[in-house]
Amino acid sequence: MNRRGFTLLELLAAIGVASIALVMLASAVRSQGSSAIYQMGSADMQQNVRGALELFRREVRMAGYGMSSVLATTLPVLEVPAAGAGNLYRVNLRGNFGFVKSRVNAPTAAGASTVALQRYSVGACMPGTPAKSFMTGERVSIDSALLGVAEVRRITGYDAVNCTISVTPALTVSYDSGSPVNEIREIDYRLDDANVLWREDVVMADNIDAMQMAYVLKDGTQVADPAAVLADLRSATISLRSQTTEHDGLTPQAELQSEIRIRNIALVRTPAIDNL
Repeated sequence: MNRRGFTLLELLAAIGVASIALVMLASAVRSQGSSAIYQMGSADMQQNVRGALELFRREVRMAGYGMSSVLATTLPVLEVPAAGAGNLYRVNLRGNFGFVKSRVNAPTAAGASTVALQRYSVGACMPGTPAKSFMTGERVSIDSALLGVAEVRRITGYDAVNCTISVTPALTVSYDSGSPVNEIREIDYRLDDANVLWREDVVMADNIDAMQMAYVLKDGTQVADPAAVLADLRSATISLRSQTTEHDGLTPQAELQSEIRIRNIALVRTPAIDNL
């Protein structure tokens, strides 16, 4: 039986080889860990941007719904106001986003400030769920099919029992039974200087370090603000980029781009009357 054992040189060589192997293994594990963190961070950024972009796309596409007779110079369906302090970008969208609509129930004379609405079922003024109702403070468009005009007023009251809305100021022209009535909501999107994207007072996404929008006209040219050429506006392109802090030399990020066809904006709008 060989009881010789290992020499000191052999032990040192074995320890050296094992150390090298352990260092290589540790380096590989660290690299894989950093890569996993980067991949998970990028996936989170992707989901962060995708969710915000999808809702924004849907509402840009629906801008102007229920406003076919409202003059663009009176109440534009899309507006890019000055960003203001603390904000990097803003855009206002207008339309009947909640599908809150009805029709005039009885002839309404000029000078009236109360409009009777049609009933769609017993005890219900509005189609759909009971939650669909006109909201005080929002705008409302009352269209005259005969005159081809629309008046935009502010809702001061909604009586769900008697199916009436109160508006201010009083109406200028008379409306026949069956004239369309649409609630017009304004939705404000803004990117603040803390890289947070807001929809009204709700956070849509954070870590948005870049947002670019361009508006495409019917001849294919792009403008940053379509206010002066709304009649020629056909679509919008948007780019959102999300990025977090660096980790081990890697910075998780995601960028999505999309072109949105605006369905309800390329319409002929007849002059509106004395709108608010």
